[in-house]
Amino acid sequence: MLRRWFKPAAFPLLLLAINLYIAKDLFFLEYSQFMGSIEAAYIAISRYMIENWRDLTWFPLWYGGIPFQNSYPPFLHAVVALAAALFRISPAHAHHIVTAVFYCLGPVALYALALRLTGSRWSSFWVGWIYSIISPCLFLMPLARMEMGDLFAPRRFHVLTVYGEGPHITSLALLPTALLTLDLALSKRTSIWYVAAAASMAAVALTNWLGALALTIAILAYLLARSDSLGAWKTWVTTCGLGALAYALACCWIPPSTIRDIGYNARSVGGDYQHAYETLPLFVAAGILAAALLKYAMHRLKIPFALQFSLLFALLMGAIPLSVAWFKIAIVPQPERYQLEMDLALCLAAVFWLKAFAEKIPRRFQIFFAGALIVLSLFPARRDRRFARRIVKPINISETIEYKTANWFDTHVPEGRVMAPGSSSFWLNAFTDTPQLDGGFSQGMVNRNHDSVTYQILSADGAGDRAAEIDTVWLRAYGVQAIAVGGPNSTEVYKPFQRPEVFAKAFPEAMRDGDDVIYWVPGRSTSLAYVLARESLVRDRPIHGLDIAQTEVYVESLNTPANFHWTSRHSAEIEATLRPEQVVSVQITYHPGWRATANGKSCRLFGDGLGQIVIEPHCDGACKLELIYDGGLEMRAAKIVSAASWLGCIGWILFYRRKH
Repeated sequence: MLRRWFKPAAFPLLLLAINLYIAKDLFFLEYSQFMGSIEAAYIAISRYMIENWRDLTWFPLWYGGIPFQNSYPPFLHAVVALAAALFRISPAHAHHIVTAVFYCLGPVALYALALRLTGSRWSSFWVGWIYSIISPCLFLMPLARMEMGDLFAPRRFHVLTVYGEGPHITSLALLPTALLTLDLALSKRTSIWYVAAAASMAAVALTNWLGALALTIAILAYLLARSDSLGAWKTWVTTCGLGALAYALACCWIPPSTIRDIGYNARSVGGDYQHAYETLPLFVAAGILAAALLKYAMHRLKIPFALQFSLLFALLMGAIPLSVAWFKIAIVPQPERYQLEMDLALCLAAVFWLKAFAEKIPRRFQIFFAGALIVLSLFPARRDRRFARRIVKPINISETIEYKTANWFDTHVPEGRVMAPGSSSFWLNAFTDTPQLDGGFSQGMVNRNHDSVTYQILSADGAGDRAAEIDTVWLRAYGVQAIAVGGPNSTEVYKPFQRPEVFAKAFPEAMRDGDDVIYWVPGRSTSLAYVLARESLVRDRPIHGLDIAQTEVYVESLNTPANFHWTSRHSAEIEATLRPEQVVSVQITYHPGWRATANGKSCRLFGDGLGQIVIEPHCDGACKLELIYDGGLEMRAAKIVSAASWLGCIGWILFYRRKH
């Protein structure tokens, strides 16, 4: 009995062991030395989920407020929050433990997929083993190789620890599982496997946007590889149906408006990718044509299904990062980040291709070569461990400027909005609930003015002697009370301010720590709501950061603050005395999901040119306004569809079990 258990478990346990050997330091890490890592934003989301798990609708801490689902796909952060609550550890420590677990399980999941496709334990083991210790992208992408400084270095681990891409690594672990369950569903055709396939696809999409695109490409390669007969269309239709079910299960967390915001903002995150959207249809057509030609050639040569799939996946997946590495052509936004998915595809393709030749070698020689390869692979495995030990270094977080800035804001501006660009914006809400004009995931922004406004504040480009005046206008227009500014010798990582002296000359200093300074915004107010005349509103969206004519009029009219206070994370009360022709400007990001009442009666709410809320209460005298975010019709429909889909899946499984 023990031998029967050990034989199928030996290779997965060995893969798990080698990855634990590389990543073991992460299980004991709370705060990393890489303060510029985006993982701080993910830790902030997990901390917020722990404290507000009953109210995950509006997220008021970033970008003047965004829908919570825009903060980031929630799967990993929910797991981290659950781990932190169960084990009573900090969200930072829980984040490192959970991401380390997914890092170690990634090759095991890839082994399971390869075993399903080939039926060969040895081939599947080699796929997982090579994927664990070697990064093919370092042989193909010169810039990645220069960054790592070594051909034999764990790129996947580097991306996880240095850049903090925990969701990306998690999606890489979930992707093979989704393909595995899809193959089982199409083979067994039972309700439980159909639901498992849809849920697995949804889990990938709810973890990381890059993983969702990679899964789509992998499924396309899988379907092409299976298309060897006229009846293949049924498989395509079934898979499309499972994809629709997967979206229905997850749609309350990734509604159409969130997808639209992500797509819009991705054009400028990490570079100008406007051209990528313009040429994307051409590249998609070229990719499908190349894949179809490769499929035709492999079909004529009678190449096995598993090798067909891996070669198609490697072709389509590798084209994204290699096009930018070799030809400087960006097929999609941030194409270089798909190097990890390319590594996964290349490991599958290389082993499956070698398997076809190895089968012709006598078995005794196969065993000899396998043993020799394992011995030789211990060299890169040892180098990977040394690399991991070198970069996983804990720090005393209380000594960092990011922590000191967050602590000062929490003490002196507890509920007021602040601006803390650079690495401080990532870390601010990992420690406190201080709302900020910036945030940790710019692709989720709703306010289309944010980029031009923050660019102007950080760069002072073209402002000349009016830089301080222009900065003051923008900061007051968006309700910012204090701003953290780093000079050339700042200990903040990114140092985004190009002219920090602008603030030193015109803004009152509140706190200084070396070359890191916090300034009060001149004319600041603690309220986020103001009574003003309708003609004082900003009607048109500013063209750029120097276009402040209407905004100046608006800021000069902010003389009558209303009594504003939050009643929950998604609702607020405003008390003011108004005349019928006056309106209330609320410095919260406008979204169609907001609604308002005045003295118990529904009233009009709309967005101004600044992308903020305006309420028309038509009150004459004392007025009590209630502002509530419920997501609007879209979110109500999404919740109904998602709940109905889950209930339908459960009922489908129970009905099938009872019937059979």
